[in-house]
Amino acid sequence: MFQKDIEVEYGLRAPTATNMLKEMVRNGLIVRQPTVYDNRLKQIIPTAKAHEFETQILADINGLEQRMTRRITTDDLNTFLSVVDQMLLNLAD
Repeated sequence: MFQKDIEVEYGLRAPTATNMLKEMVRNGLIVRQPTVYDNRLKQIIPTAKAHEFETQILADINGLEQRMTRRITTDDLNTFLSVVDQMLLNLAD
């Protein structure tokens, strides 16, 4: 993954992505490593610390989702998700 990929995926301007990535390097979440074919192009590689955060974040999200939906029937939840999907499509028009 490269900075340009992040800019496109999240709709960020280059300076915003640069500052965000610099902070992530400072916090030990990623390393920026030159590619073999172009020293100017830096590949973004998550560190072990980032993977630990990923595991915890996913567990937190799953726990929150379970709390939010614990007394909602599957049919009601499916209806809700269908309506939200439709609303998002409406916004894209």
